[in-house]
Amino acid sequence: MRQIASLGTAVAFFLAFFASLPAQPAFAQPDGWDPAAAPPLAQEPAGPMAQAPPGFGPSANGPYGPGPAMGRGPGQGPGPGGLDLSGPPLPPDHAAVDDSPFGLYGPLIESESLGGASGAAAAMRDLGAGWARIISPALARGGKALRDRGVRLYVALGPEPDDTVRSLVSRNKEAVRVWRIGNEPDFLRLGDRPDLYLADLQRLYPLVKSVDPTAVVTFGALSNEPHPGPDKPGYRYLETLLQGGACRYFDVFTFHAEGEEADWQGLGRAMAAYGELLARYQCQKPVWVTEMATYSGQPSGRRTFAAQTEAGQAAGLVKRYVAGLALGIKKMFWTTLVEYHDFAGQPGSYYNFTGLVHNPKNKGLSSKKLAYYAYRQLSQKVLATDWKAVKTVSDGADGLHVYAFPARAGGTPLWVVWREGGAEAREARLAVGPASRVRVTPAVPRPATGREADKGPAFDRTTAKVTGGVATVRVGDAPVYVEPVRP
Repeated sequence: MRQIASLGTAVAFFLAFFASLPAQPAFAQPDGWDPAAAPPLAQEPAGPMAQAPPGFGPSANGPYGPGPAMGRGPGQGPGPGGLDLSGPPLPPDHAAVDDSPFGLYGPLIESESLGGASGAAAAMRDLGAGWARIISPALARGGKALRDRGVRLYVALGPEPDDTVRSLVSRNKEAVRVWRIGNEPDFLRLGDRPDLYLADLQRLYPLVKSVDPTAVVTFGALSNEPHPGPDKPGYRYLETLLQGGACRYFDVFTFHAEGEEADWQGLGRAMAAYGELLARYQCQKPVWVTEMATYSGQPSGRRTFAAQTEAGQAAGLVKRYVAGLALGIKKMFWTTLVEYHDFAGQPGSYYNFTGLVHNPKNKGLSSKKLAYYAYRQLSQKVLATDWKAVKTVSDGADGLHVYAFPARAGGTPLWVVWREGGAEAREARLAVGPASRVRVTPAVPRPATGREADKGPAFDRTTAKVTGGVATVRVGDAPVYVEPVRP
């Protein structure tokens, strides 16, 4: 969460917050800490990577087992704008780390507007989000509600004493399969002391493994950097850690990626820069993005951002997930389910605008945003394909981006298409193979806001002819889904 208005303000806020916690361990992260509520959450998943660039791996199923794809249960239809909870609970977490790439950071933050932890868990199920990233105090506050809905938990550890960590991991062996060591160490507590974070890794990684050898332990994530490279502090911080042998003390590499709608392309720059660095030190790891976001409205925290509509946020969400999967990113966590309220005491904070659901404390709205419906449709469509084998067909030639998701057995393939910066829709030709027609579905609902979509989200589906195995569809800046129509 590097986009806080000022580091001094943020540090003062977190120090005051930690001081107010009676006997709680002191966490070194702002991971979901809300100034007006109980401690929030930090979590993540694990798993393989498809088509990983140098330094990222393994491909195929990786060391953690494939696990069942995290989808929606029978009878769990989207319903007309509301939560349809008719499906049975998803299966509980077991030894294998679930494959689903869809996660949320801090789903319990500000969740009282949803009815508390049970409402947040119901929303995650409705969204098809299989993973929740939380901090350890949230286990008691909402961990059971999340697990009862089949959500997998990814929990952060801070600089607690060994006995505290040992007890925490031992008591939660069955509930938590993935642990995280710290948060944004390059930006927060240890930004100028990589040696201290390396000491944390060297202490906590073997400690967790000694209690639960099957647990997955992740890196604490590099903070958001739109243009990473050797001249940037985060890159140099990671290199210093790798020089000190840090690769032996985490199972999964993580970083954060946030910004404006068009900043989704920073994922590719990050994968290239960090991938090259990890490869140089022979550190082959799966990769997750454990905070990912863009916003609706106009944040004015650390800097003033361009105003974005709800439709722009929704389009940016889809682009990030689709491009991230094509880059080999295994899991991505959206920040957050419900908007923060005055994050770090700042009414204009970036994080007050990134949630999928409006926070009534901000402008009195409590409706889902268009990004909520976009996330839900995206997870439904992607999880119905062989998403780990996604291919990039066009990577921006003439602004056109095309990603092909192969069909699973008995299913249909999926193409996701958009023309970056294309205010006016133009024709694009897609090689779709043997089919007479394709269905074209917008990734963003038609209504201007989620408040209107709550009455029944509208995705204006159309069809297009296929001639000689090629479909001609009109695409603009907002992504569309293209699927063959079965006879």
